[in-house]
Amino acid sequence: MMKLGCMSLSYKDRFAAGTMDLEGFIDRAYELRLDGIDVHTRAFASTEPAYLREIRMRCLKRGLAISYIGVSNDFGRPESELDSAVSEVKEWVDVAAFMGGPDGADIRGVGARRCKRGRGAGADDAVYAGGCGLW
Repeated sequence: MMKLGCMSLSYKDRFAAGTMDLEGFIDRAYELRLDGIDVHTRAFASTEPAYLREIRMRCLKRGLAISYIGVSNDFGRPESELDSAVSEVKEWVDVAAFMGGPDGADIRGVGARRCKRGRGAGADDAVYAGGCGLW
């Protein structure tokens, strides 16, 4: 059976204008009778556990799966900035695991496709994600 979902970036203009938040996006997906949502990190108002629990429960009560969390990154940054880029991705991997994986985090990024150093950083994040039960 085919399942349908929607990515929060489909509503990026509404998020940017402040006319939609993650809760509203979840409600819209429910109104559209979708099976799941894909959430970009920009859609989260917080990474505090209480807020993440509220978001997870809102999805569960509406029968929506959180298919994955999209993480933007640029592993093509200068070497001096690379550690912070990797740390940021790992934080979002932890959020994805908390939200209920296993398809929880898409950690591909512009830099990972364009520089040799980036591929190594991306590989480190993939190994970290695997250790959190995500793939």
